[in-house]
Amino acid sequence: MTLKNVKVNSEQRQFEGVDEDIHLLTLVPPADPRAVMLFVHGHGEFVSRYVELFAPLVDELGIKILMPDLPGHGMSTGKRGHVRHLGQIATLFSQLAEEARSKEELPLFLAGHSMGGLIAAWLTLAHQINLDAVWLSSPLLVPGKAKSPFVLAAAKFLDKIAPTIVIHNGVKESDCYVGGDESEILADDNADKWQPIEVVHRWISMRLGMELVRAERHVWAKSTELWPVDTPLLFTQGGKDPVCPPENARKFTRGLEEAGRTVHYHEFPDALHEPHRDGHADELARIVADWLTTQLETSR
Repeated sequence: MTLKNVKVNSEQRQFEGVDEDIHLLTLVPPADPRAVMLFVHGHGEFVSRYVELFAPLVDELGIKILMPDLPGHGMSTGKRGHVRHLGQIATLFSQLAEEARSKEELPLFLAGHSMGGLIAAWLTLAHQINLDAVWLSSPLLVPGKAKSPFVLAAAKFLDKIAPTIVIHNGVKESDCYVGGDESEILADDNADKWQPIEVVHRWISMRLGMELVRAERHVWAKSTELWPVDTPLLFTQGGKDPVCPPENARKFTRGLEEAGRTVHYHEFPDALHEPHRDGHADELARIVADWLTTQLETSR
């Protein structure tokens, strides 16, 4: 499969230490790559959604992009919306990074959207991957904000005794982009009927929910201390995002800037949670391309 001059490779792979079979999508530039980017998608979605957005970065900048569907998501196997622990995701991306480094001595970038943005920040702080730069797109910095204390207490209890139980994550398509509807979501409220091939869903397990809350606490507590000094950050955010409110984004980036980290923050005033689907895709692609070009020049 090709998109313009971009070669799109799709494969199903097993990774050591990861329970599920992982669907990996790789975007390959027409010439030798200048850098590699790893991408972490958001909750309930799949990586093929990003192919057209990323194609110019691959075709024009020469960036090779590796995008796995997370366990329980997209075309990867596993109960929909359930991940046994975030350590599996850390293992997955560490192996992808190691493979990329061993094949090509190239700059390595990490990016993530929404839940994937929180996970990307958490991975950056873990220092398991030697990164040259990070892009966070509307990251889920406070995953438990919309839930009542009762729901959070129940989730904490169920995480220990029934971690695979799932609930609806509460996010609507209309929260994500103007004109959004539920056309991609199948009309089946019984989580036990979900089959692994269903690539879009709104289910989140007790375990994954609490793992995200634990990641949130670590990221807020340790970001100014542990964020690598030599790892620049691009942060893109919708100004009217009801899922990941911009005040959290501003507070987080302000803290990193005050701690002496290099941060480029761009907020789209009228955008909701997904600027790449909200009429801002071209502007977003230009901002990311300009920033990545700067990183490529710096890393020579």
